[in-house]
Amino acid sequence: MQIGAFWFNLLYIEMAPIFGPTHTNRKSFSMSSSSPYSSEQFVNDEADNEISRLEDQARVRWPQEVVVLRNAGLQAGNSIADIGCGPGIITEFLAKEVEESGLVLGIENNEKLCNLAKTRNASYNQVQIINNDACGLTDVKDNSFDFAYTRFVLQHLPDPNKLLTEAIRILKPGGKLIVMDVDDSLFHITPYHEGMTQFLFEASKGQNKYGGDRYIGHKIPCMMFDAGFTEIHASVYTFTSKNITPNQFLDITTKFKLELLDPALKDWGENMLNEVYRKSQEGAFFGSAGVYCVVGEKAL
Repeated sequence: MQIGAFWFNLLYIEMAPIFGPTHTNRKSFSMSSSSPYSSEQFVNDEADNEISRLEDQARVRWPQEVVVLRNAGLQAGNSIADIGCGPGIITEFLAKEVEESGLVLGIENNEKLCNLAKTRNASYNQVQIINNDACGLTDVKDNSFDFAYTRFVLQHLPDPNKLLTEAIRILKPGGKLIVMDVDDSLFHITPYHEGMTQFLFEASKGQNKYGGDRYIGHKIPCMMFDAGFTEIHASVYTFTSKNITPNQFLDITTKFKLELLDPALKDWGENMLNEVYRKSQEGAFFGSAGVYCVVGEKAL
């Protein structure tokens, strides 16, 4: 048995187990089932484009994210919960950071994404993937992890405070939660289409309708304070089109928002975005999107 697998089994058998029994009747606090981001949207091949977007987003942003994690103290041998791990690409990156002496627990409520994460990380003995609700981690014991990480999840939740409450519960005293999430007030492109402001407003209305918040970034530090975290530090990181094509930037940051529009506005939104894509190919283009990164600590 390799070191990572031994470390996991030692925790599971000889210490208070990190993972409790599986509860098939656990209550879900996830987003509305009618949301474009609900679990029902990731059950067939039509979800592949969105999964590819999530994977592209993870790869592009990881160089910034890993600096944040290392500055927070993440290193070989640590345990970290990847809450809302999706298809598991960040889980894989985290596995390389903690190495075989550490532990990464990927937590994903969607069955298809959970299975993808398991397949992607099958060769890492230090990785475990479980199918569990981020807002009701019934399968995870108290005081279990050195770190918890959740990225671009809070924006989708009707009550993100439930996730923060669960995160502080599963962290060891002195453990840290790192949150990465959007704030669309930090988005801009040039040349700027006159319809973009309205498009972002309508997309935000759509996400609010489903219980989410595309402007949650600047609210997270206070939310973490209310949840009981201490030593809270917030930073803003910009993601730009500098090293990728205009199409890639727009695909990652903007195109998916069409699904958030009211059906009556879909044609308008698609025509407007097609014009933005077309103009981005005709001349100079630059895009910038900002994300909030907030680190908080569980009191000793």
